[in-house]
Amino acid sequence: MFFRIAQNSLVHSPHLKNISILLILSSCFFCQSLSAAKIPNNAKEWGIGWMCNEGYTKTADGQGCKKVDIPHNARAYGSQWLCNDGYKKNISLTGCEPIDVPANAIPYGNNWVCKPGFRRDGQDNCIHIQIPKNAVQQGDGWMCENGYMKNATGTGCDKIAIPPNASAYGSIWICNQGFVKNSAGDGCTKE
Repeated sequence: MFFRIAQNSLVHSPHLKNISILLILSSCFFCQSLSAAKIPNNAKEWGIGWMCNEGYTKTADGQGCKKVDIPHNARAYGSQWLCNDGYKKNISLTGCEPIDVPANAIPYGNNWVCKPGFRRDGQDNCIHIQIPKNAVQQGDGWMCENGYMKNATGTGCDKIAIPPNASAYGSIWICNQGFVKNSAGDGCTKE
């Protein structure tokens, strides 16, 4: 497109002819200088320069790429390394050591999470979640199913009373379409 604009300018103005030719030649020179830039081994072109491939880092002089020393139980991450799941960096940050995973837990990054049906207590253990009848697990706890609400002690689920022409909506009820709550708020009347 630039060349087409420059070409049209050549026809209309002799002064622009010289500027257009200069721009075209200088842009081609710039293109050649980019392609002539030496990209070192284990690197790729990036923008107007280069960057090292994953698992490599620039040398001290910035002219090349050297392989990153990746310890056992780790993987390359850009120009650095990360420990695999179930491992964490050791105290000297030179390697990876296994993490302690308690019973009923699974490794997650450099930590662990409890399996479904268990929750973390305050002492790095996973304890079983007691889920009452008419409830489902939610995160580290539980919630009552649709049409039920937690009882006064918070240990179970009681069925909510649903008046005629209404439907359960979580732990409350709402009037069906075409009905509205009555003035006492305990039933539904036709609109």
